[in-house]
Amino acid sequence: MIIEKVTYTNLFGEEVTEDLHFHLTQADVMKFVMKHQAIQARIDALKNPTADAVAERFTPNQLIVYFDELIAMSYGIKTDDGRFIKDSDATKEFMAGEAYSAFFMSIINDPDKAMKFQTGIMPKMDARAKNTST
Repeated sequence: MIIEKVTYTNLFGEEVTEDLHFHLTQADVMKFVMKHQAIQARIDALKNPTADAVAERFTPNQLIVYFDELIAMSYGIKTDDGRFIKDSDATKEFMAGEAYSAFFMSIINDPDKAMKFQTGIMPKMDARAKNTST
């Protein structure tokens, strides 16, 4: 899980700072990669996927869709007891708000931040999760 601090101006003209929480499970990663195989294959084909190298290989529209969905899939709420809850209503509310807009624009306008975000939300892959069918 990573925490991203975002500052934005709300509808009342007040500056607000929030901590946003993002995390992907192994299952989330599998689903996302399967959905975005073409993009992920291009990223994987790069030996060191630097922000500049990724930006050169993709259209702005591809990157916007990719990061929009990645943010939505990884957004959640950290509870006081240490759980990370992904709730579709909370995600919908977040995605419709100024905090999302400010964070999304920061990702789109800073390729290095985008790569750090993508790397930071990835789970540690559990060897037991690998398919071991015989």
